[in-house]
Amino acid sequence: MPAVSGTSPGGERAVPANVPDGVAAAARAAFSARDRDAVLAELVTDSADDDAGERSAERTLVFAGGGLLVTLRVRDEPGAGVLSAELEVQPPLSGDPAVDVRDRPEPEIDDVEPGRWSLNHLTPGPLRLVFDAGDRRVQTEWMRC
Repeated sequence: MPAVSGTSPGGERAVPANVPDGVAAAARAAFSARDRDAVLAELVTDSADDDAGERSAERTLVFAGGGLLVTLRVRDEPGAGVLSAELEVQPPLSGDPAVDVRDRPEPEIDDVEPGRWSLNHLTPGPLRLVFDAGDRRVQTEWMRC
């Protein structure tokens, strides 16, 4: 793998031209600085690990941290190039979560009931979820959906 050398005027490292855009975007997301004041909710379960190599149209990810249990169910919308997702947080929180998708269009967030949201028009790629839990902010690890 070629070494990354030099920096851009903004102080970011230059990415070699032969690195695909999706790989470069995922790498930037994975290594970007997180909110140091936020509590990290770590991935504890990923249904993709249970699929024995088979790709499923639905995936469930569970994160835990900061006193929250976050469940994200993602579905591929065949032929649409977008995903839909259901998000549930226990204990329920008021206010909408932030969905950090970097340089992609933000999904629509619809309240279903306290602690549950529907995410529509989510484009595939790296993302993380951020919650205001009153006295603390909780964010998930970066994931690729």
